[in-house]
Amino acid sequence: MRVMPALLLLVMTFGCGAASPEARRARGEMRDALGAGDARHAVELYESWRAQRGEDDPAALRLLARTTLWQALRARASAIQTAAIQAIERLELEELAPDVAELVADDDDRVAAAAAAALLTAHPNAPRVLVDLLKSDDVEARALAVDGIGRKAGEHARADLIPMLDDPDARVRREAVGAVARFAEGEDLDRLAAMAKSDKDGSVRARALRGIAARHAGGHVGLARQAANDPFLGARLAAVDLLARDGSSEARAALDQLSAGGDLPVALAAAAARLRAGAEAAAAGVFDRALGESDWTARAAALNAAASAPRSLALRLGGRGLVDRNDEVRLAAARLLIRLGVTTQARKHLEAALASKDPSIRIDAAVDLLRLGDQRASQALDQLARDPSLEVRRAAIGAHASARQVTPGLVAALADSDPALRVQASELILELL
Repeated sequence: MRVMPALLLLVMTFGCGAASPEARRARGEMRDALGAGDARHAVELYESWRAQRGEDDPAALRLLARTTLWQALRARASAIQTAAIQAIERLELEELAPDVAELVADDDDRVAAAAAAALLTAHPNAPRVLVDLLKSDDVEARALAVDGIGRKAGEHARADLIPMLDDPDARVRREAVGAVARFAEGEDLDRLAAMAKSDKDGSVRARALRGIAARHAGGHVGLARQAANDPFLGARLAAVDLLARDGSSEARAALDQLSAGGDLPVALAAAAARLRAGAEAAAAGVFDRALGESDWTARAAALNAAASAPRSLALRLGGRGLVDRNDEVRLAAARLLIRLGVTTQARKHLEAALASKDPSIRIDAAVDLLRLGDQRASQALDQLARDPSLEVRRAAIGAHASARQVTPGLVAALADSDPALRVQASELILELL
C-alpha cells in the first residue's frame, strides 16, 4: 500500500501540536491504523478514546475523515475515486490537492474529468483535459466535464458548452443546459426555450425551464403555459416556477388558472406561489382538496406547501394532518406546526414516530426532534446509521446533513463495508465540525 504523503502527515501532525501527550498518542494510533488500511480498528480506537475523554475529539475526527478521503482516491472503483474527488473539491481540502492532481491524467475518463474539474484553475493541464473529455465515449465523463467547465469557466467557455446542448445523451444535455443557463442571454436563452419545448427528455425540458426562470427572464408566459401541460411532472412544476418569477399580470392570471385546475401537484405549487406573493385567492380550496385525496403523497404535499399559507389556514391544515392515518402525512403536519412555532403537539407526534416499524419514518422523526434540540433522538439516528440494511444506513447517514450533528453512528460509518458510504460520512464529518 502506498505510504501516506508527507504533506498530509504534516498537516495531521500539526493539527495535534497543541494537544496533550495522551491526545497525540491516541491520534497517532488512529492515523497508523488508517495508514495500514485498517479503518475498523481506527474507528474502534476512536470510540475508546472518546469514552476516555467523555466527549468527541474534533481534531481526531478530522484526521479520520481526511485520511478516509485520501484512501478513497486510491480505490479500484472509479465511482469511489470520483466521489472522493468531488467531496475534496466541495470541502476545499488543499492538503489533498496534490493527490487529486495526480488523477488529472488518469486512464479512467470519469476520474480524470472529476480531477480536472476540481483543479481547473490550478492545474496547467486541467483545461485541455476537460475540453478533450467533452468528446469522451464515456457519458458520465462528458457530463462531468460539462459541469466542471460550466461552474469554473462559464461564459468564457461558451464555444465549448453550446455544442454540448446537442449531445445524444440526456445526462450530458441536462448538464449543458445548467451550464449555459448561468450566462444565457439573447440567442442562448432562445435555445433553452426551444429545448424546453422539444427536447425528448423530460428532465432536460425541466432543467431548461428552471434555467430560464433563474435568469429572471420575463416574456415567457406562453412557454410556461405550454409547459404546464408537459407529460413530465418536473417540467410542469418548473413551469409554475417560471410563472412565479415572471411576476407579470399575465403570469399571475396563469397561476390562478393552474391553482384551480385538476392537476393537483401543479395546483398546489401554483397556490403556494400565489400565497408567497401575498394573494390568498382560492388557496384554501386547493389545500382542502389535496387533504381529501386518497393518495397520501398528495396529502403530504399539501402540508409541505402550506408553509406559505396564512397562519390561520396553516394551523387548521396542520391540525387535520396530525390525525391522518398515514405516518408520512403526520410527519409533514408536525413539521408544518414546528415552522409555526407550535412545538408541543408536534413533538408528541415525532416522539411517537420514533417507535415506527418503518426506518424511514424513524429517521425523519429523529432529524426533526434534533432540530428541536431533543438529544434523545441522537441515539435513534446513531442506531439507524448502524442498521444491517445498507439502504437504511445510507438514508440515516444522509440525514445527518439535516440533523447537523455528528453521532457515533456517523463516525462508525467511516469503517462501513460500503466504500461510497465511507466517503459520504467523511465529507459530512468535515462539513459539520
